[in-house]
Amino acid sequence: MHELSIAMALVGQAQEALAGRAVAHVDRITVRIGALSGVDPEALSFAFPVAAAGTPVAGAELRIERVDPEVRCQACGRTTQPKWPGTVCAACGSSETTLAEGREMSLVNIEYEEPAAAPEEPGHVR
Repeated sequence: MHELSIAMALVGQAQEALAGRAVAHVDRITVRIGALSGVDPEALSFAFPVAAAGTPVAGAELRIERVDPEVRCQACGRTTQPKWPGTVCAACGSSETTLAEGREMSLVNIEYEEPAAAPEEPGHVR
């Protein structure tokens, strides 16, 4: 299952993004996964808590946004969801297309809580 190594890389990327910030708890990590990326979203969801264990990301929810394939047509200039199988333009039927979306796997957002400020002691002026 290569999703475990992907989850480990995702946790590492999140830790790098949070480096130098005061973080009490990471609530949620959002990723975009293209339908043609080769990543199984369910397997990634299963592997994520294992990869996050013992890190500041442990306990965070993994939110996955799935991205359907889209092609950009050289013939008509439109961007459409292709007719499957293949990458035929849904607007004009041309096969002169390039894949615009659908292979990505990217970290989109990290939601976290900052530590609460220490309460001031009564009777002291700073």
